[in-house]
Amino acid sequence: MICLKCGTPSSETQCPACGFDVQTVRRVVSLAAVSIELEPRCSFCGQTEKACGRLHTGLRGVTICNTCVNGYCLWKPTLTVGSSVRFGTYDWRILKIRNNEALIITEKLVRKLAYNAVQPFLGGAFLHHFNPHEQDAMVETVRNNNTKVKVFLLSYEEALRHFRSDVERITKHKGTNTSWWLSGDVSKHGHAQHIRDNGSFCWGGILNSIGVRPALWLKLD
Repeated sequence: MICLKCGTPSSETQCPACGFDVQTVRRVVSLAAVSIELEPRCSFCGQTEKACGRLHTGLRGVTICNTCVNGYCLWKPTLTVGSSVRFGTYDWRILKIRNNEALIITEKLVRKLAYNAVQPFLGGAFLHHFNPHEQDAMVETVRNNNTKVKVFLLSYEEALRHFRSDVERITKHKGTNTSWWLSGDVSKHGHAQHIRDNGSFCWGGILNSIGVRPALWLKLD
């Protein structure tokens, strides 16, 4: 059992860390009689201010603690293309910066899917990993077929422009170099473009399970 106030694991009816009455919380929740206001937590490590230092509200309302703040690139005065940034629960690489917005892509693949399952996943389960403040920080972008999305795959042109070599395009899934999908039209033979595990460009059957590497435009103000 975990204390709903401070997050400390406890097998007792009263939290050993903060003294909160866990049994009372359980009764209140079960009766739905009272709304309990929990302590705010850091969006990155999940800890309270009591556990890891003062909480700051920064980028688009995202909360961050003193422990995490120094490793969060968006809090630094200068952002550079190619540097890494923590957003949500993922590490991202900055590919481009323009007008207080940054194009970012995950450092690693988030899962493997057939091509036609990728965009429903990005706009559904993956997007829902982010809290409302984080989703509000994402720029809605018009992509393929004039569809407005917040999370997408890079196109062939973008992957060519924003990575200087095949080596820079190499990424991993569960510790192994893995191919990843690009967006674009499907050929009449049922193939779509992707990046191979060595970082080169290739075409592959859309039914194949290939890595998904999400990208998005992020507001920096």
